[in-house]
Amino acid sequence: MKKIINYLLDFLKTMKPIYLLVLMTVMGLCVFVEYKFHIEQSYISIHDGKIVQIPLYMLFYGFPFFLAYLLYGLFYNKMDIFLSQRFWILSLLALLVYSFRCYFHVYESLAYKYPSPQFQLYCLYLIKQIGQGLLLFVPTFFIWFFMEKKHQQLFGFRHKGVDLKPYFLILMLMIPIIGLAATQDSFTNFYPLVSHIPNIQSNTLLGKIQIIVYEFFYAFDFFSNEFFFRGFLILAFARIVGKAAILPMTCWYVFIHFGKPVGETISSFFGGLILGLIAYETRSIYGGAIVHIGIAFMMDIFGTIAKLLK
Repeated sequence: MKKIINYLLDFLKTMKPIYLLVLMTVMGLCVFVEYKFHIEQSYISIHDGKIVQIPLYMLFYGFPFFLAYLLYGLFYNKMDIFLSQRFWILSLLALLVYSFRCYFHVYESLAYKYPSPQFQLYCLYLIKQIGQGLLLFVPTFFIWFFMEKKHQQLFGFRHKGVDLKPYFLILMLMIPIIGLAATQDSFTNFYPLVSHIPNIQSNTLLGKIQIIVYEFFYAFDFFSNEFFFRGFLILAFARIVGKAAILPMTCWYVFIHFGKPVGETISSFFGGLILGLIAYETRSIYGGAIVHIGIAFMMDIFGTIAKLLK
């Protein structure tokens, strides 16, 4: 835990307060505007299944990402990063991969072809988790293979010398925070996620197996996100801008939480920042994956408990 605190203190020493203040203010305004006017739902999600969603999502996620780099360039006199061909290729590939993932849902039609009607919605949710995970993991792997393999090992897949104990301590510290959040209706309306799937009878053996399988691929989707955000968006871009890659990733990370409880979206900035620092300093995403997946599971567990106590 002490090591993680030192990572954060060292990072803050390298950050100009004005840069951090302006960036956090802008992100706060973005969160306010999104939850007030529902920009994503009103202007992007309505085009579900249409290819126009890809450029719209690229603009949507590109805004916080490039804004963070622009402010960095202005406050640190590093505008030359925008002259880097590698920076633009990696940035556009990242936006294309994530935006295509948001747009592409054709695989979900499989849920209606083979299962009996009572399992169709369960299969739909399950296939969605598998599809989302693969659509992020596989392209990110190929970006590493063709562009970064000669320079570094697979993004964040470093385990030698990585101490995982502090990350389990972080999970323990999160228990009271998540427990407090679980007292809010907005939390219990959203979690556990599996409660949104009808026809699962958790008191039967089949129901328990369904939940376990769903949670496994739910975790895989989270791991794919770690691979993309803390692996690719930090470790590939760090070769260009060093630690400055952490905040642009964090800002983009906030945007993918839109639609979730607002408290979770706000906390994603600080969570993304800490997980990004860990990935940068250790060159490993394992610790971040433990924290991220562990928190996700705890949210489901506390959501379940809160509903039972109602």
